[in-house]
Amino acid sequence: MPANHRIGRVVVLPFISLTVLLTGVPGCSGSGGPEPPSRMLDAEAHSKTRIRAINGVWDAVDAGEIERPQAREMLKRVIWSRSTYWSTRVAAINSLLKDTEGLDDTRTMFALLVPTEKSVEVLERIGEVCVNRGWVNIAPSFVRAWDRNTQEVRIDDDRPEPATLTALFPDRSLPETLFEVFSGSYQEGAGVKFGEKDRRAAWGLLVRSASDDDQITRLVGQVGSVDRHADPLMWAVARSADRFGAVPKTAEQVAWVRRLLTDPVNSEFVVAAERAVATLNAEQRAGWELRHLAPVVWASRFEPQLMNATRAQLLNQLESELEDRETFFRDRTDTAWLGGESLGEWKDEIVWADAVALLLAARVVQTAAWSTESLHAELLDQADADHADTSTEYGGVVHWTDSGMPAFDLFPPRVNSRFGDDRFVASEELIEASDTALFHYHFHAMRTRNADYAGPSFSDFEYAKREGRGCLLFTLVSADRLNVDYFQPDGVRIDLGTIERP
Repeated sequence: MPANHRIGRVVVLPFISLTVLLTGVPGCSGSGGPEPPSRMLDAEAHSKTRIRAINGVWDAVDAGEIERPQAREMLKRVIWSRSTYWSTRVAAINSLLKDTEGLDDTRTMFALLVPTEKSVEVLERIGEVCVNRGWVNIAPSFVRAWDRNTQEVRIDDDRPEPATLTALFPDRSLPETLFEVFSGSYQEGAGVKFGEKDRRAAWGLLVRSASDDDQITRLVGQVGSVDRHADPLMWAVARSADRFGAVPKTAEQVAWVRRLLTDPVNSEFVVAAERAVATLNAEQRAGWELRHLAPVVWASRFEPQLMNATRAQLLNQLESELEDRETFFRDRTDTAWLGGESLGEWKDEIVWADAVALLLAARVVQTAAWSTESLHAELLDQADADHADTSTEYGGVVHWTDSGMPAFDLFPPRVNSRFGDDRFVASEELIEASDTALFHYHFHAMRTRNADYAGPSFSDFEYAKREGRGCLLFTLVSADRLNVDYFQPDGVRIDLGTIERP
């Protein structure tokens, strides 16, 4: 996609043009008769009417019609209103800035508003103000906004946040600014306390913008030797690179390795993972990612012969296991361009550790691999529960039992994270329970005959990429059958066959 392409709207004017633009909008300069200040809060009023009220609010304060604190609160309510058109909100920003006695409070408001702001025009105007006033301590807010908005609109270029960060620090490169935020600079500033979420977002943006793996290695080298107790976040990133041979690549993955390495409940797994990674040869380390840790720990414990197999041998074994299985291809245009779901189509993209994970995932379908009747019955019961609940999609995490058999732990989404029958939102409880998990999984169960959706959607791949996980997808293709797909962050997706209710 071209860097200057906008999704769902027209391209806006350059970064510092909004002030000029607004003065040219009818009503923005106070044209027409005066409006009472209360009209700015009237959501039913025309934007010109609301802007006239906004532009006249300080005259009303001077005339004694309202008090200064009341005027500020009214303007702030308009600015915070995400349903209000951007030009009205920007007019309120401009008016609020006229109250020079309240600039510290205004800066604090900007710091709180920016991380969740989606309007490009509002972000551009706030960025312009921060640059002009030298409010450099607001940098973490723009980092958070950039990380969030890039995920949601799926474009890494043509965003106002990097433009603001570059303008705030003209003598520093953008990666240097991101690294400063990651290292904990600007935590105390802009009237709010920034923390780990801002730092994790900075690291994710750093890795996403890196040109190659060597640059990521250099970034880890910049972390240096960090004391675990002094800075557990930076320590976890460096430790993951050193002991696991893999670095987190998103904000969510930074949170993952921090929990994995610092929570005592994970200590046995961490020791096993470090031991397994230390034995890997060059072929086995190719394409190595954090998501490979659990499958390889499983293999080293329950099927050590897999650790001695070559990539070609694993793929041959996988090809044999998948032969003659009934498969279903997702017949939707949103992911058709990504390719099919057969092993042959993706064989060149599958590294050694992927093949280990796929062999394990494929055995969920193969009834001869374990005593899977009870497992299949449980999965169909979970799919039935999802089908009955039209408010969301269900999902969970796959662990293993003491015998090595997978266990599917269901975590239905929270009540406030249910956005319809075709969307899965992982709960915080699910994420925190998955540090040592083999896979994440969810269902497509909108209908009992759902074969058209038997495969991961674009949003499913975005989820896998963000969390850095190998995932399983279970799709109801009839009342008593589930199609099973495996997919991973790089786009690989393999149909593993179908399971039936015992």
